[in-house]
Amino acid sequence: MTKLRLRHGLIISLCLLLSACASQPRQGMYWGSYESSYYELENTPGDQARQRHIDTLRNIVAVSDSRGWPPPPGTLLELANYERQLGNQQTYAYYVNRERQLYPESNLFIRRWFADVVPPVVVPEPVVTDENDKPAGPATDQNATEEQANDPS
Repeated sequence: MTKLRLRHGLIISLCLLLSACASQPRQGMYWGSYESSYYELENTPGDQARQRHIDTLRNIVAVSDSRGWPPPPGTLLELANYERQLGNQQTYAYYVNRERQLYPESNLFIRRWFADVVPPVVVPEPVVTDENDKPAGPATDQNATEEQANDPS
């Protein structure tokens, strides 16, 4: 009897373990041809190698986005640095802030080395109002409750 319980417990545990693994979304990091691109940039520096490396970084970001994956850590900052060198300040700030959002642990590094990029200001959602332009929410319900309490009928 004990062996049967142990066997059933083991089978159930195995099924739960396998079903938990099956329900996890497949996610990864897409590096594309980063390694060879960077190697070429370091060993044969020049405008062509630099442009190919920038194109590789842009491709890595585009493919990662299309797959719903975050780009590898640091990729956006490296691309941002190249965009700054090319004079694309808005794109530069966008990539720095995107890296900051995706990888909050890099905030200290970003604040030190990319201090000229201000984090985006989060604008609060507008308050939804009802048909009579009175703010919806607890205040309206509270007023209705007080009116009912004061009603003598």
